[in-house]
Amino acid sequence: MQHDQVLSPIGQGHDTRQWTYWRNMTLLFLLYFSQGVIAGLVGGTFPVVLRERLSYGRNGLFSIALYPYSLKALWSPLIDAMRNRQLGHRKGWIVPALVISGLSLLILGLNMPLFMKMILSANAGVVLVVTILLVVVLASATQGAAADGWALELFSRDHAHHVSITHHLGMVLGEFFSYSAFLWIASLRSDSPPQAQTPNGIDHLLSGFVTFCALINLGLALPCVLSTPEVIFPGQERQTMSVKAAYKRTLELFGLKPLLMTTLVHLLSQISFEAHDAATNLKLLDQGFGEANLAIVSTIDLVMDMLSSYSTKFLCVKFRPLELWCWAFVGRTIAVLLAQLIIALNSGPRDPNHPLLFALVVVEHACSTSTATIMFVSFLTFHLQVSDPAFGSTYLTLLAT
Repeated sequence: MQHDQVLSPIGQGHDTRQWTYWRNMTLLFLLYFSQGVIAGLVGGTFPVVLRERLSYGRNGLFSIALYPYSLKALWSPLIDAMRNRQLGHRKGWIVPALVISGLSLLILGLNMPLFMKMILSANAGVVLVVTILLVVVLASATQGAAADGWALELFSRDHAHHVSITHHLGMVLGEFFSYSAFLWIASLRSDSPPQAQTPNGIDHLLSGFVTFCALINLGLALPCVLSTPEVIFPGQERQTMSVKAAYKRTLELFGLKPLLMTTLVHLLSQISFEAHDAATNLKLLDQGFGEANLAIVSTIDLVMDMLSSYSTKFLCVKFRPLELWCWAFVGRTIAVLLAQLIIALNSGPRDPNHPLLFALVVVEHACSTSTATIMFVSFLTFHLQVSDPAFGSTYLTLLAT
């Protein structure tokens, strides 16, 4: 395996040269940024563009395309067990995933006006576009699982919180680029809402945007292959794992009570937050909150994300990761309750763009974003500290998905 580099186990003799550290960190950031771009397109941009053209039921079909992110634990053992002799273990999964997602987005972007006509004319058009997006997200989820496993091999446990912050910032900036940046561009093109524009307006704008996102993904494939050698631990070359053995080991993990408890806590804690994240902005837009205002709020969210990520770097050193997570959970719950209060107050005959309402939305988003960042980074830091690098994709997928 000529592309691989043999290094000692995690935390014991890693190459600590600055250029190696930053090269690996940059690589991870680009991979997570790519994943965030796709998540923002599928989970944010498409639903917002189509919210007044389609019924809630048909628009809701697009959420099906996001399922691979939640179901990637089903094939993560394959990522740990199977490897490509030419590209390497992790890159053997990441490079094809980037190419598949990039080409699928390219096809969608170059033919966006046609696909939009099909979506508006028949259910079959919705199903076709959702299927293409499902392929994109499936490739992106696979790329993410492989990148998680690779991160465990590239950095020591002492750098776990650095990896967590890079993961978070990459995802957040990718989502910001593919969602908030689109809202900004759309609002600059016309004073009318983006979804009310003609196909020569919003559809062509979306076409160019999706095509550009496709080129970002395709441009990441070559640096991924060339820039970073894969880490091979002593003896790993001889310790190949069959697919059957990988799934058997995965089932054994479910017998570990700490893992089951951690997974249950993570699952139950996200229910109210997922509903809040998915519905609050759409509800505000339905109540007349302007797209430009929402873009400004999203920009403030990005700033709060970055500040929270930076502060969490120090908090993870001072406090235990799970202790920090518990405090952030309480704060985020309060932010969700505040969001419901804002929506209730805005449901009456009031100006949806009143400065007081805008200030309340900014405060709520800032609190929610900051606490969500701390929760994510602290929990992922804990996962990175306890996961086995040789089985990293499966461990992190089970614990964090």
